[in-house]
Amino acid sequence: MSTRGLSINKRSWSFLLILLTLFPYLENTKADVKTYNASSGDFSQKLCRIQMGWESWRPYQYLDSEGNIAGIHIELIKLIASKAGCHLDFVQNRFVNSIKYVRDGTLDMVSNTTITAERKKFALFTIPYRKEMIVLYVSKEKLALCKQNSFSQLIQKGFRFGVPRGNLYGEEINQIQKQPRFARKIVYLESNRKGLSALLQGKIDGYFNDPAVHAYYLKREHLKGEVKPCKVTVYAEDVSLMFSKSTVTPDIILRFNKAMIEIQKSEYYRTHWN
Repeated sequence: MSTRGLSINKRSWSFLLILLTLFPYLENTKADVKTYNASSGDFSQKLCRIQMGWESWRPYQYLDSEGNIAGIHIELIKLIASKAGCHLDFVQNRFVNSIKYVRDGTLDMVSNTTITAERKKFALFTIPYRKEMIVLYVSKEKLALCKQNSFSQLIQKGFRFGVPRGNLYGEEINQIQKQPRFARKIVYLESNRKGLSALLQGKIDGYFNDPAVHAYYLKREHLKGEVKPCKVTVYAEDVSLMFSKSTVTPDIILRFNKAMIEIQKSEYYRTHWN
């Protein structure tokens, strides 16, 4: 064996020893993100990346002055995802389109959804993470009539209602939508934001909205006193996160459920969502 050959082998062995010494540190650098194990609560599974569809819905979710997604609802969803060991990529769509994309498998998740038999065909749902309440709002001129009648009676008397396309507002509304003679009184809106303007323009007699969202737009448009809540609470129901069966596995749902249970016990949740 030549002296030159020995020199190469010594250098090779030295390099190998250095690699073996550094190997544990090199292994650790592969985990550039935290991972989470739902069964034990420890971070050990690979981090998931979830594409979530969202629509501007102040004050719950919107783009701030710097173009960043913000709002109290977004804060809650981010917190849940973080505890579940998942990173969220936000994709802005109309809500009705996000439902279609979850069905088609081109979007992973959408929030604030009601569980239905139809949706269960293509989606997986978490446990409820908050309760949604929807109230009927009318012009001040219609308030007296609204107070004297039930929702079904208002429909029978010819009231026209604005409903955002693709949204679900409970069984009573669902049944009315199926009856042609009453369904003609329902005006489908492109979004919740259109309801207030349609009411003020006389295109509808009432519309449905979340109280916090309604209050935000009244304040922004300086319309305090112009639109009144009817006594009718149309819908009050738990809502869940909905995931595409085509792209998300049941173990991810378990991770989100575990995270929700933990968060719902927190002071933050009791302060903002109870």
